[in-house]
Amino acid sequence: MSIKKIFLIFLLLLIFPFDKAEALAKYNLPELSQIDAIKSNASVDELIDSIPAEGNLNDPNLLLVNPSNPINNQIEVDLVTSIEGIPYAANIEEKLSQLLQAGLEDGYLFTIISGYRSTNQQAGLESSRKQSLMAVGYSESEARYLTNLYTAPANATEHMTGLAIDILGQDWTSIGGGLTENYSETASAQWLVENAANFGFILRYPQNKTEMTTFNFEPWHYRYVGQLNAQFMMEHGLTLEEYLALIEERDRRKKIEKVKQAAENQAVDEAKRWLEEQKKTIDKLFYNSSTD
Repeated sequence: MSIKKIFLIFLLLLIFPFDKAEALAKYNLPELSQIDAIKSNASVDELIDSIPAEGNLNDPNLLLVNPSNPINNQIEVDLVTSIEGIPYAANIEEKLSQLLQAGLEDGYLFTIISGYRSTNQQAGLESSRKQSLMAVGYSESEARYLTNLYTAPANATEHMTGLAIDILGQDWTSIGGGLTENYSETASAQWLVENAANFGFILRYPQNKTEMTTFNFEPWHYRYVGQLNAQFMMEHGLTLEEYLALIEERDRRKKIEKVKQAAENQAVDEAKRWLEEQKKTIDKLFYNSSTD
């Protein structure tokens, strides 16, 4: 290989460092330009640089289920049951118990309203809510639209993972409050917002993020994602969709850098071999010249 060809390869690597390379996306995720760290105002690059090392697209606790990322097969979940008789994933039992205990110690008694739902149960809930809206005068299309704002399709609900819970404080349920946005005004709801991440839970459908999650604000819906992941998301005001998009971009950049480095190393090795060959040629010339 000529020295010109080697340096041409090296130059091309520097000019075109695989920026067009595309990572194989596991999910349909938002564009980086859509990500908004509403609490910290951190840039995308700053966010990527500070992602917890534990952040992993293959982490089952970060499983994304939404209308853009449905799961058509029933998920097998090892379940336990709350004192209210509500099932949820066994792997979050310890952290959920710690969350409830911490709330109790601060004066807030919480009730688990909903947890795991099978796809059949979710389909029944979706149909029931749509029929209820039609019964009070909404057209079928209007009822479907309003239902979808708060109720996911049967194959696109987080409740099928067992990692999502609907939770309300006694300060709200004692006055007849239910799963409505007004719950956010109560002290118990505000306590959850401030403390849930310390136990690995995030407010899954926050205010002002409907375009990202496709669901309206649900101050009662919490999702387990793991403590470090939750703290990062809550610190910056990110949804799960945004967090996964950041992880995917971090991994893409690492892959590009790894490929670039490998290619550069290969070019350097080729250059070294070429120089060795030239040295041998020169040595032979000098040797032959000195013996004549």
